[in-house]
This record gives sequence, structure tokens and C-alpha cells, in this order.
Amino acid sequence: MNIRQRILASGAIGIVAVVLLGGVGFWGQLRLGKALSENELSVNALRNHMEGDMMHDALRADVLAAFVVQPGDGAAAEQ
Repeated sequence: MNIRQRILASGAIGIVAVVLLGGVGFWGQLRLGKALSENELSVNALRNHMEGDMMHDALRADVLAAFVVQPGDGAAAEQ
């Protein structure tokens, strides 16, 4: 191989390496975007679950407080 062929071969290898690296980076970016979307869905589901659980706890506390209040005890009923 003469100098010209070596330079062209190293240039071609460099171009292939750059294209391969760009493709791997693009593929990784696509996977990261998909994982982020799935994570956002899970976070929303968890937030809704926690909010529902807090509402359930508040409702349970109200019912238990209603059991404690004696009939005619207006001050305790207002709390």
C-alpha cells in the first residue's frame, strides 16, 4: 500500500467509526426517552395512589372521630 491508499483507508475507518458512534448515541437517546416516558407514567400512578391513600386515611379519621363524639357535644363535633 502506498501513502495515498493508507490515508484514504484511515479516513474511511475514521468515518465509519464516527457514523457508528453517532448511531450508538442516537439509539441510546431513543431508549432513554422511552424509559423517561415509562418512568413518568409510573410516577403519576404512584402519586395518584398516595393521594387516594391519604383521602382514605382522612375519611377513616373522620368516621372514627364521629364514633367518639357524644350526642349533644357540639364543641367536639366541630373539631
